[in-house]
Order: sequence, then C-alpha cells, then structure tokens
Amino acid sequence: LLFWNVRGLNGRAHRNALRELVVAVKPSIVCLQETKLDVISPFDILQCIGTGFDYTFLPAMVYGPPTDALKPAFLAELQDLRARCSVPWLIAGDFNMIYHAEDKNNNRINRRLMGQFRRFLNDASLKELHLQGCLFTWSNERLHPMLERIDRAFFTADWEALHPNCDLHSLSSLCSDHAPLLLRLDSVFSAKKRFLFRSFWLRLLGFLEVVESAWHCPLRDASAFARLDWLLRNTARFLKSWSTRSVGSIRTQLELAKEVVQRLEMARDCRSLTPLEEKLRQELKLKSLGLSSLQRTIVRQESQLLWLNEGDAPTKFFHCHANHRWHKNFIHTFFNASFTYEVGNGVSTLFWTDSWLDGRRLAATMGELVEAVSVRRRNSRSVASALQDHAWISDLFGPFTVPVIVQFLQLKQRLQGTVLDPASLDRVVWKWCPSGQYSCSSAYQAFFLGQSALLGAKELWKVRAPNEYRLFFWLAIQDRCWTFDRLRHHGIRSCDRCALCSQLPETIDHLLLQCVSSREVWFRSLLRSGWAHLSPSHEDKLSGWWLCSRKLVAKF
Repeated sequence: LLFWNVRGLNGRAHRNALRELVVAVKPSIVCLQETKLDVISPFDILQCIGTGFDYTFLPAMVYGPPTDALKPAFLAELQDLRARCSVPWLIAGDFNMIYHAEDKNNNRINRRLMGQFRRFLNDASLKELHLQGCLFTWSNERLHPMLERIDRAFFTADWEALHPNCDLHSLSSLCSDHAPLLLRLDSVFSAKKRFLFRSFWLRLLGFLEVVESAWHCPLRDASAFARLDWLLRNTARFLKSWSTRSVGSIRTQLELAKEVVQRLEMARDCRSLTPLEEKLRQELKLKSLGLSSLQRTIVRQESQLLWLNEGDAPTKFFHCHANHRWHKNFIHTFFNASFTYEVGNGVSTLFWTDSWLDGRRLAATMGELVEAVSVRRRNSRSVASALQDHAWISDLFGPFTVPVIVQFLQLKQRLQGTVLDPASLDRVVWKWCPSGQYSCSSAYQAFFLGQSALLGAKELWKVRAPNEYRLFFWLAIQDRCWTFDRLRHHGIRSCDRCALCSQLPETIDHLLLQCVSSREVWFRSLLRSGWAHLSPSHEDKLSGWWLCSRKLVAKF
C-alpha cells in the first residue's frame, strides 16, 4: 500500500515522479492526497500509475471425479464455465484424467476419455503450463507403483499475456500420494543484455565526437562485411563507455537524490537546516524532476513494441507465440532441471548449485538461504568439503532474517543422515533416458512434453499431393484458416454467415464439409470414382471424416 500527499498532479514532471515511484516500489494499492485535479480521467490514472493495476483474471481449482461415468459431465461443466468466462482464465488441480499415453507408466488407458479431454482443451483454447520436476504427479504407493500425471494447470492466451514469466514446479509429496504443484507468477529468467541505442544521446554534447573516434579506427581486414561488423561493435562499445562516464545510471541518480532529500527532511524534523542544506534539498528536488522526465523518455522508447501489441488486437496471438518461443530459448534452465546427481565421494558435485539433495537444487527449496551465500562460494564449494566439519555453515554471511534461520535449521536436519562413499565417484544422471545417459534425441523430445498431438498430422504428410495442398489441409485441421470464428477470436469484425449458404455461422468445418453447397461438390466429385458413399454429412468434422474415409479407400 502506497499513500502520498503529492501536492498537485497538474504538471507533467510531478506525474513522471509519481510514475517512477510506483515502478520502483511496485505497490498493490496507491492512495493519493491533494492531487488538485477537479476531474480525474482514466488517461490521467494510466499516465501516473501505468496499466499494471487494470486487469482481472479468474482462477479455477478443480477436482475431477474418480469414476469414468461422471467424467463426461465434468468436462461438459468445464466447457460451460469456459463459455461464460470473458476474463483471463487459469484452471488447475487434480483432473483425474490424462490426454497422452505418456502420462501413465503402463498401457491400461482409456482412449475414449483421453480423446474427450483433448477435444475439450482444443475447443476451450487452453494451453498447458509446462511442469518442471517430476514426470508424474500421482502414485498408488505400492512396491511396483502405477504412476500418472493427473495434476495439471491450463491457461488461456490472454492470461499468459498478463503473466509471461510464470512457471510450474512439482514439490515433494510428503504425506500425500499427489505431488503439490507450485505456480510462480514472477519467475526471473536472466538473459545477456543487448546494446540499446538511446535517442536522447543525440541531444547531448560529445556524442558526435565519440561516434567519429569509434568509426575512424585503423583496420587490416580485407572483407568489407567484417570491417563493417567490427566498426558497429566498436561504436557500441565506445557509446556504452561514454554513457557510463557522462550520463551514468538515471535510475541510480534518481534513487540517490530521493534518499538524500528524505534524509534532509528527517533531519529537519529535529532541527533547522543550514542554508547550504536547504539549498541542496531544493536543488535535488529540481534535479529529481528532470531525472524523472529523462527516465520517462527512456521508458517510452522501450515501450514501442508494447504499444504496438496493446494497440492492435490481432497481434496478441503472435506476441504470445513469440513469448512462448522466447521461454524455450533458455537452454541452461532446461538442463538444470534435467540433470540429477548421485553423490559418491562428493568431490565433483557442488553443494549449493547442483541437484544432489533429494534430486533437487537447494536454490529451488531454500532460496533465501542460498542468497545468503556469496557467488564465489556457491560455484566452488563441493559436497565433500561442505559436509566436512559442517564447513557449509561458514559460507553464510547474512543478513540472517527469519526465513534464512528457518531454512538453515531445515537444511541442517536434512543433512544429518547424509553419508558419503569415498570408494565411489559422483555420477550425473540425465532424467529423460532410462539409462541416465544424455542423448540429443531425448533432449529434443523433452522440449515438447505437454503438447497435444494433432489428429491426422502424421498421415497428412505421407499423402502424395503438392505441398501447397498439404499445407492448406494442415492449417484447416488446426482451425487456423481465417474464417469468421477465428476473425472474431482476434477481434476482427466480418460477416458471420457462410458465404455459400448464408444460413449458418462460418467455420472451417462448415465451409469445407457441412455446408449444403460443399456437400454437393463432394458428392459429385466422389461419384465419378464410385465413392459416393464417402460423402460427408452435416455433422462431420474435417479431421475425423478424412481419417475414417481414407481407410475405406484402397491404396493404389
């Protein structure tokens, strides 16, 4: 909760200062006094506090019926709930159902219910949140257990746009036969910073001289492309160095100015400020207004892509797709979750960073405790040296908050039964192969865990037909042709009736199969080959009709 007497929000500089404060402290509620505004429009609110407060979403926690007879009604109820939900939707819980054969460790599966569950996910436009950790979430706790993945989380595309950095982890089952799932909405994925050109540099003194000195460097490379690449990299390096010396960090300067002003105002409560202190306070307040305006200029430059995304409704789909691909680029996160360590003598296994204790990294379960250890110690302390005379305790340097102390006691208790084997070496196990050995094929397949297979995709690409025909049919069975239902989903208005019959809503199944005109074309075409009995009906779906019909036609 942030409350502040702003003493007027009529000036742009004051609004920029408020915006920077909201960005810095990230409050859930903002309360302002003395805004001196007679009328406060939605535009004024967005300009002062941003768009981070203006959204809602609907979480739904479910428990699916354990008996097969009740599961179709359960899916129908979820379908009805999805139809009535107009806000971003998250649905998670124990579904007591699977939609992949790989979600169970034996062959005793109900393919009819799997198909119904898969159709519900496709009709509701739900995506599964990839689970990191265990492959299965339920066990019958027997000697040779039956394992299933029936605990899941699904979300809509607009929910993913609100929480692009979410991730799902499985935890230890402890006293249950189900593994608890932890959903984080603000997971941080580190990435190498790229060079960003600031447009306000052009108005600063010395900019042209820096570019000229970086561009006129002697080069011996004969290739023109190599010279151009080196000059661009050299210019970026010179501009970074010049910006650090001449401009510095705007955010750091702004925070420092705020801190000094606050300390002077705290001192003024106890005594009168000297003339120099009062002059410094006034100068810093004026400087903070200028820095806030400059920071807003930088943010506006960086938000151009965000504006395009929010200002053009059809781009939301492509933004979500690009965001999905961006998450998959973090190879190191995937490998950290894919390797476990079987500790022998503990010499080659790192105590703080490797997944050696119960198959998990300490940072995943005791994040506050690991943050109390320096980076150098995390990357050098082995399990053997850490357990010798409890040397890992000396790695902690604070601050020792209550969560750190609690996690310290938990870790100390868990380490009491740990015994190393000096005669055996440490072993790294790749969890995606039964042998424990890494392979490129298993890593590639692991990237696509959780996706739903497209019905008829394998059969389609085996058909002897021109590529453009197969590509169109592939888009059609995925319902990715721009018919009315897809245009409406992306916020584009168009005629909602079929262009052939002008009676029913236009969908890809209706346009290609169910329409009276389409069925007449199919009947006349198939009649010439003696296959009139394969003509589609008004209830057939494209992929199902094609797969059934192709089995009734003899191969040539």
